[in-house]
Amino acid sequence: MSSYSFRQFFDVPQEVSVRINATNICNIHCTHCDNDAHLPFSKNGDLIFRRKALIADVADIEKFCRVMDGVGQEDPHLLTGGEITALPLPTLIGYIDVLFRHGRKVGMRTNGYNLRGIPPDKLNLLDRIYLNSHGVNEEAISASQDYLNEHYRGRVIPEATLQHRDLKSVVRHGEGTVEQALACDLLLTTLTLLPPVVLPCCNTWALMNSLNTDALMGALVEAGWTVNNPALKDTLRNWRQTLPREFLEYFCADSCYKTRSTPIPLYPIEPHPRDRVLKRIPIARES
Repeated sequence: MSSYSFRQFFDVPQEVSVRINATNICNIHCTHCDNDAHLPFSKNGDLIFRRKALIADVADIEKFCRVMDGVGQEDPHLLTGGEITALPLPTLIGYIDVLFRHGRKVGMRTNGYNLRGIPPDKLNLLDRIYLNSHGVNEEAISASQDYLNEHYRGRVIPEATLQHRDLKSVVRHGEGTVEQALACDLLLTTLTLLPPVVLPCCNTWALMNSLNTDALMGALVEAGWTVNNPALKDTLRNWRQTLPREFLEYFCADSCYKTRSTPIPLYPIEPHPRDRVLKRIPIARES
């Protein structure tokens, strides 16, 4: 079977990566977090994406790998959240194993909270690790770097995310157009898997949280943008025709910061009383 990069498959000029948003759990609580991870869960609350913890089913990730076989294996697939290492270790290892088994190039973006809990044999299935500083987690970053220096052979890429946008102040601005949406340089640059739904850009989940609606999720599922669609490969190949009009109008043109005419204020990340910045556990050993 022929193998295609996602760039070739989508017929787009930019390189494409896959972001797997496996959880909405996080150990730090950055005010104005794009995914609302700074807010507590409340089963009776008004925020539909903060009523319970989201933990992706490994079976949904495997379905994605199976249905998209032959496409994008060599493109980066980044496990993220929330904070991916705040998940139970067997769950995280399950994600790594299934992606690696299907020949996917696996990576991870983490603030270092429990990175040292990952056994080296599993750690070295990862092609790359983004160590993301938020300014409040430097101890975890330092401990992670020491652990990786000793146990990891892949790429370590330092990042710093020291500010967040208040997206709730941006949505429903009504300043953009569908034409802008279709020409957006973020569209399909980061294909986002929020299992079992496939999202067309990295902003989509953040917008769903800010608008507090699952209408787009339903529209994408109805349009076949889900791992439960056996024809997902064809649906995504024909994205210009299958991407729901509601997405382009309601989310891209009406609410995305990329189509707003004025800049969005950024707020510095500050320590929070509920932060847990380093999980103090025995260092993982080779299994």
